[in-house]
Amino acid sequence: MHVLFGLLARLFNTDDDDADTLRPQVEGNPPCFFLLHDDSVSMGTKDGPGRTSRREAARGAGYGTLSYIYKNNPRAVVGIGSYADYFYHVTGPRVIGEHYQAMMDDLQDLGPTGDTAIGRGLRGIQKMIQKCPAESRKILLVLSDGRQNEGEAPEPVAEELREEYGVDIHAIGIGDRSEVDEDRLRRIASCPDQYTFLENWDPDGLLEEFTRVAQIIQTDEEG
Repeated sequence: MHVLFGLLARLFNTDDDDADTLRPQVEGNPPCFFLLHDDSVSMGTKDGPGRTSRREAARGAGYGTLSYIYKNNPRAVVGIGSYADYFYHVTGPRVIGEHYQAMMDDLQDLGPTGDTAIGRGLRGIQKMIQKCPAESRKILLVLSDGRQNEGEAPEPVAEELREEYGVDIHAIGIGDRSEVDEDRLRRIASCPDQYTFLENWDPDGLLEEFTRVAQIIQTDEEG
């Protein structure tokens, strides 16, 4: 019942109360990292005997990425959303150094359902990005294991994010390569080289790819 309530709450209220007061929480223009992952039915697939599902691997990589950013850049702003038929607000955007445990707890309510509406997912994450300081560096990582089959086309939304908000978009494909729309994910990414398909992926490899992208905001801070 708790999980069902959490999913319904995110479906009908995609804004987070903390997000409305983000500007008073931050000083200057901290880097912002956003994760948008596929939460469709196919994410429940296990790609081989004894393997964890794609959904569980994505959630594990999400935990690991939050931990990485918390340890290396606690002033960073982080937000996470997922998409199936609709966009689901998971957590943030919040200053991770102040809200780390609450954000980790929020990841527990994920569950696969519905079709694949990447465009709606991007539109939802756009509302979260709008809460960030305009001058902040913004990184978005999009994960998908399939093809867009519901809702608005994602390419125009991705272009808005890049052109109007200066978002640097990276994309990852996992699962059965024949079922992943790689051309579309390359168009969603800021450049084709920022799309990666993980061959024979495993949870550790997915976490490694998530943190590789998250390292960009750390590099910016050091520079």
